Amino acid sequence: MKEKPRKPVVEESPVVPVLVKAVIDIGATSLRMVIAEIGKDGSVRTLESLQQSVSIGRDTFSTGKVSAETIEECVRVLRNFREVLKEYRIEHPDQVRAVATSAVQEASNRDMFLDRVFMATGINLEAIDSAEVSRLTYFSILPLLEHEEKLRQGNLLVVEVGGGHTEVLGLRDGVVSFAHSYRLGSFRIREMLEDVQVSAVRFREMLEGGIISGIRPIVEIFSAPKDVRILILGGDARFAANQIKPGWDKHPVAALRTAALSHLTDDVLECSVEELVRKFNLPFPVAESLGPALLMILNIVQQMKHKSFYTGTATMRVGLLREVSAGGAWDESFVRQIMHSAIETGLHFDFDQAHAEMVTAHARKLFHALQEEHQLSPRYETILAVAALLHDIGEFISNRSHHKHSLYLIEHSDIFGLGQQDLAMVALVARYHRRATPRTTHLEYNRLNRADRMRVSKLAAILRVADALDRGHVQRISQIKLGVLPDQLIVGVNNPRACAVERMALTEKSDMFEQVYGKKVVLRPTTQRKG
Repeated sequence: MKEKPRKPVVEESPVVPVLVKAVIDIGATSLRMVIAEIGKDGSVRTLESLQQSVSIGRDTFSTGKVSAETIEECVRVLRNFREVLKEYRIEHPDQVRAVATSAVQEASNRDMFLDRVFMATGINLEAIDSAEVSRLTYFSILPLLEHEEKLRQGNLLVVEVGGGHTEVLGLRDGVVSFAHSYRLGSFRIREMLEDVQVSAVRFREMLEGGIISGIRPIVEIFSAPKDVRILILGGDARFAANQIKPGWDKHPVAALRTAALSHLTDDVLECSVEELVRKFNLPFPVAESLGPALLMILNIVQQMKHKSFYTGTATMRVGLLREVSAGGAWDESFVRQIMHSAIETGLHFDFDQAHAEMVTAHARKLFHALQEEHQLSPRYETILAVAALLHDIGEFISNRSHHKHSLYLIEHSDIFGLGQQDLAMVALVARYHRRATPRTTHLEYNRLNRADRMRVSKLAAILRVADALDRGHVQRISQIKLGVLPDQLIVGVNNPRACAVERMALTEKSDMFEQVYGKKVVLRPTTQRKG
């Protein structure tokens, strides 16, 4: 059950105060837990690493739900994890971050699974979506980028083949360009052909045909740039590295030859699942999906005509630990990634970038000036900033009711780093930048809990004022000075007389601000004329 602990991401000095925390990752074939010391400086030192194989993916991707037997097997494993946690005096829920990926997220009985785990173990397990997986993947590869300069330069395609999904992250000079998730995984591919009675050769041909068709969108993403490097993550890629280059994991990154992977894939596909279990000492669930996974990896690299590729020690647990070490906060580097992705989304819908960035700048200033009033964490400044950037993208569909179109487009966009709940809040803040104020009769708004509804109202009220300050879309008011009084928000501008359009817009749009914050918005000159 115990794995050999990985080399810590950052070695920690014993003089730095530490907290002991745990992260748990439930995937298609295994339940894994890492216990680590988190220093006050954010450093991480792994204390213990545990893993137990359970074939959740086989259930979900073949029947659509997790069987009762598999649920109880997961409960037994997590109870064992719980006992280990007690040994480290990890007993408070805040000390454990537990997530489950697509094998649980897609199960029709997902909520029952999560409830059963919580009732039996006290572990608050969260089923995360592909956007959150992409965020954790990004966090996990940061140590690899720091170690390998080649991966920081030019185009990098990061691919992880899972049981149900293949996650793809694209970076250019270390900045995220896109993040996509494809419903293509080793279990799905195998399940499609499991009942087909054909020869081993024919089985491989059919398997490869399905894979090539499925990976075409992945390959096409980076078919044009010539300086693309490929980083393959996941347990199957690490298995390949262990066979091709034993001892590779003494370093965070290893380069592997495609020809060597081809030979290994041939050997694996010639074996039955039972033979793989015996030959490589693999758990049965891992052996089941190994052949299709390696074939998918091989075809991705071959279709892109690469003679070599990289793999590394990055795992979901590394990403989780990095997130935990930051206290769940988004640092400046990560926020820049989110904003870059938001701008790319805006450009896709031909937005007025100058207006969007001006409104964003005003919104940020208002957020800081009103900190004592709204009491929101820096995370919500980013939610506000993304909403400010994208509040008008609905005009791509129609200027009429464009705020509602913005809601729809944002909800259905892939903005790196934002999960479904974050994206829902961004969409609603943008939706309320004009016209009707939030109402519980609005379906999307009513889906939020009370705390999030209040946050949306606070942020939307700020966005309305920020948008009014550039009503003419000509950036007439480029600098503002703010003063917060008990009953007024003073917005100081250089020449308020030249801002008749903006003054009128403030009169029209500041009602919601006054309702939320209890303050009238007043436009005043920043300097008084002499005489």
